[in-house]
Amino acid sequence: RGVRQYMEDFVTLKQLVGTNGKPLLYLGVFDGHNGMDAAQAASTQMHKLLQHCLELRQSARAKEVEQRRQRRQQQQGQQEQQQQEQQEQQEQQEQQEQQEQQE
Repeated sequence: RGVRQYMEDFVTLKQLVGTNGKPLLYLGVFDGHNGMDAAQAASTQMHKLLQHCLELRQSARAKEVEQRRQRRQQQQGQQEQQQQEQQEQQEQQEQQEQQEQQE
Protein backbone atom coordinates (compact mmCIF):
# COMPACT_ATOMS: atom_id res chain seq x y z
CA ARG A 1 0.00 0.00 0.00
CA GLY A 2 1.18 3.40 -0.77
CA VAL A 3 4.15 4.46 -2.84
CA ARG A 4 7.39 2.55 -2.44
CA GLN A 5 10.83 3.55 -3.60
CA TYR A 6 11.53 0.01 -4.85
CA MET A 7 9.64 -2.61 -6.80
CA GLU A 8 8.51 -5.77 -4.98
CA ASP A 9 6.95 -7.40 -8.05
CA PHE A 10 8.73 -9.73 -10.46
CA VAL A 11 7.98 -10.80 -14.01
CA THR A 12 9.32 -13.87 -15.79
CA LEU A 13 9.04 -14.69 -19.48
CA LYS A 14 10.43 -18.06 -20.61
CA GLN A 15 10.05 -20.47 -23.48
CA LEU A 16 9.25 -23.99 -22.29
CA VAL A 17 8.74 -27.24 -24.18
CA GLY A 18 5.22 -28.68 -24.10
CA THR A 19 4.29 -32.34 -23.82
CA ASN A 20 3.87 -32.50 -27.59
CA GLY A 21 7.37 -31.09 -28.12
CA LYS A 22 6.08 -27.72 -29.25
CA PRO A 23 7.30 -24.55 -27.58
CA LEU A 24 5.20 -22.91 -24.89
CA LEU A 25 5.48 -19.34 -23.77
CA TYR A 26 5.48 -18.96 -20.01
CA LEU A 27 4.68 -15.57 -18.52
CA GLY A 28 4.60 -15.15 -14.76
CA VAL A 29 3.75 -12.02 -12.85
CA PHE A 30 4.54 -12.33 -9.15
CA ASP A 31 3.22 -9.73 -6.76
CA GLY A 32 5.33 -9.11 -3.68
CA HIS A 33 2.46 -8.21 -1.35
CA ASN A 34 4.43 -8.43 1.86
CA GLY A 35 7.94 -8.25 0.56
CA MET A 36 9.86 -9.30 -2.47
CA ASP A 37 11.46 -12.56 -1.28
CA ALA A 38 8.53 -14.83 -2.16
CA ALA A 39 7.88 -13.05 -5.45
CA GLN A 40 11.54 -13.25 -6.40
CA ALA A 41 11.78 -16.94 -5.48
CA ALA A 42 8.63 -17.75 -7.45
CA SER A 43 9.86 -15.78 -10.46
CA THR A 44 13.12 -17.75 -10.58
CA GLN A 45 11.72 -21.20 -9.74
CA MET A 46 8.12 -21.55 -10.92
CA HIS A 47 8.95 -22.01 -14.61
CA LYS A 48 11.51 -24.70 -13.71
CA LEU A 49 8.89 -26.57 -11.68
CA LEU A 50 6.37 -26.27 -14.49
CA GLN A 51 8.89 -27.54 -17.08
CA HIS A 52 9.75 -30.46 -14.80
CA CYS A 53 6.04 -31.34 -14.47
CA LEU A 54 5.63 -31.19 -18.26
CA GLU A 55 8.62 -33.51 -18.69
CA LEU A 56 7.22 -35.96 -16.14
CA ARG A 57 3.89 -35.94 -17.93
CA GLN A 58 5.58 -36.54 -21.28
CA SER A 59 7.58 -39.39 -19.80
CA ALA A 60 4.43 -40.95 -18.33
CA ARG A 61 2.68 -40.65 -21.68
CA ALA A 62 5.62 -42.26 -23.45
CA LYS A 63 5.56 -45.17 -21.00
CA GLU A 64 1.81 -45.54 -21.46
CA VAL A 65 2.17 -45.60 -25.24
CA GLU A 66 4.94 -48.20 -25.00
CA GLN A 67 2.84 -50.37 -22.66
CA ARG A 68 -0.11 -50.20 -25.07
CA ARG A 69 2.17 -51.14 -27.97
CA GLN A 70 3.52 -54.12 -26.02
CA ARG A 71 -0.01 -55.25 -25.08
CA ARG A 72 -1.08 -55.03 -28.73
CA GLN A 73 1.92 -57.09 -29.80
CA GLN A 74 1.18 -59.63 -27.11
CA GLN A 75 -2.48 -59.83 -28.16
CA GLN A 76 -1.49 -60.20 -31.81
CA GLY A 77 0.93 -62.95 -30.85
CA GLN A 78 -1.79 -64.73 -28.90
CA GLN A 79 -4.24 -64.39 -31.79
CA GLU A 80 -1.68 -65.74 -34.24
CA GLN A 81 -0.97 -68.65 -31.90
CA GLN A 82 -4.69 -69.40 -31.58
CA GLN A 83 -5.13 -69.26 -35.35
CA GLN A 84 -2.19 -71.59 -35.82
CA GLU A 85 -3.59 -74.02 -33.25
CA GLN A 86 -7.00 -73.93 -34.93
CA GLN A 87 -5.41 -74.56 -38.30
CA GLU A 88 -3.44 -77.50 -36.89
CA GLN A 89 -6.60 -78.94 -35.33
CA GLN A 90 -8.44 -78.56 -38.62
CA GLU A 91 -5.61 -80.30 -40.48
CA GLN A 92 -5.64 -83.15 -37.96
CA GLN A 93 -9.39 -83.53 -38.37
CA GLU A 94 -9.03 -83.60 -42.14
CA GLN A 95 -6.31 -86.25 -41.87
CA GLN A 96 -8.49 -88.35 -39.58
CA GLU A 97 -11.40 -88.05 -41.98
CA GLN A 98 -9.20 -89.10 -44.87
CA GLN A 99 -7.91 -92.09 -42.92
CA GLU A 100 -11.47 -93.10 -42.03
CA GLN A 101 -12.52 -92.87 -45.66
CA GLN A 102 -9.60 -95.02 -46.77
CA GLU A 103 -10.49 -97.74 -44.29
